[in-house]
Amino acid sequence: MTTNHPQQESAFAKKNTYLINCIFLLIFIASYSLTPLFTSNQNQYFLHGMAQAGLGSLDQDWLANTADPAPVFTAIVKWTYLLLKSNIWFHIYYIAILALYFFSLLKINLKLFREQTERKNILVTAIVIILGNSYLLRYALMHFINPSWGFLLDGGVADQKILGTVLQPSIFGVLFITSLFFFLSHKPYLAVLMASLAAVFHPTYLLSAAILVLSYLLETVYESRDLKKAFLLGIAALVFVAPIVLYVFSNFSDLTRPNDAASILVNVRIPHHALIREWFDFSAIIRVALIVLGILAIWKEKKISIPLLVMFIFSLSLTLLQVIINNDQLALMFPWRISALLVPVCSTIALSKLAFVMLDRIKTGSAKKILLGGAIALLALAACFGIYRSVALFNEKAANTESGLIAWVTETSTDKDNFLIPIGLETFRTATLRPAYVDFFSIPYASQDVVDWYHRVLSANKYYEDGDCDELYNIRHDYKITHIVTESRDPQTVCKNMHLVYADKAYTVYRYGK
Repeated sequence: MTTNHPQQESAFAKKNTYLINCIFLLIFIASYSLTPLFTSNQNQYFLHGMAQAGLGSLDQDWLANTADPAPVFTAIVKWTYLLLKSNIWFHIYYIAILALYFFSLLKINLKLFREQTERKNILVTAIVIILGNSYLLRYALMHFINPSWGFLLDGGVADQKILGTVLQPSIFGVLFITSLFFFLSHKPYLAVLMASLAAVFHPTYLLSAAILVLSYLLETVYESRDLKKAFLLGIAALVFVAPIVLYVFSNFSDLTRPNDAASILVNVRIPHHALIREWFDFSAIIRVALIVLGILAIWKEKKISIPLLVMFIFSLSLTLLQVIINNDQLALMFPWRISALLVPVCSTIALSKLAFVMLDRIKTGSAKKILLGGAIALLALAACFGIYRSVALFNEKAANTESGLIAWVTETSTDKDNFLIPIGLETFRTATLRPAYVDFFSIPYASQDVVDWYHRVLSANKYYEDGDCDELYNIRHDYKITHIVTESRDPQTVCKNMHLVYADKAYTVYRYGK
């Protein structure tokens, strides 16, 4: 008769746990759903990198030559195209960030609820993360309650979230959650590094990173009464973010002063992010409640409850200040953006705590089996629903109304061509690799560039909405437009020197010139 060595049993248990974690991760990725490349903000944030990589004639595009708001992300895009030469890598990056998000939340809970068995902790937390972040839940909330409630458990107020559905600079806010895990694990310098890296990838996170690091310093002083340790931690943070801070102030510091550009961004382009009256609703109150419940659920764990509380107080205070002073510059700093970190962390904590309490009160094995069976069924449904959604999105992308136009431009245009497009046609540049005069969704951030962008939008609309041929002539004279794209269902004025070269059910193209 043979007996297993304790070390062998331990190794087997670790492998078993690793396998379970991987299975849950795959379910999480499937249930979250993936989106095709060049969706939403990707058309803006990929542009600089694609232009610098020499794709098509994008280097001649006006927007591609404005100050880059996310230079590190641009470098990733550029070198992926230059070295790896395949779009598939961007999906791999996105999946890797999904994995980092999942395991960061999971590891935080494993440390917070140490009194639970590891397997029970993993099971409950994984189910909470998967279902709370699933497209199944987003669909139910959007279709049966309110379209703005989609990311109720995993997104912040003002439609700002750190994960989101596409690879873009803001997704690196996931590093904030990783930072919390490292701080909870008594690795403060790694925690500060992760928080700083989030801001390096997406400079809009600078205020959020500063508040998070400040919360670490306050907790360090509270726990150890060691001012020197806190001071050195703060210095480390400053060193980590110094390059991106210098870059931001050298390129975008004019936005910190009252000007037309700030007003245009706040009131015209991103009011859904920047104006409290635009985003404050009952879902914001629910998110605040989730944050409070999450903090209360682990109040005794000062290592994390103090940072969470400090972030919440700072964010709430600055938001209330904005209500009072209504300042465009403060609005563009998005003091409420840190809710995008607080909501997924605190909702996971609060719902996991609730699940543990409920499970502890269930005494019969049959009831627990029924509950487990229901949870497994929900996970399967969420995974299937997410996969179905992903397939539908990719099929829709392949067969959308722009496909004919994109194919024609790609096949027939030259590097000398420059297009005037309907301002809602945001995918044109990244799909055709040709420059466009302007679209509404892809924007610059330096003050003069923002003003120029707005003038371009108004100028384009003078033709598309008013049929102003004089304005069209001015655009061509000043910006060397060679082609005009119009929507076939909304016929435009055909001005002098416009020659039809392409038409389908969705779009019509004219060559403009003698």
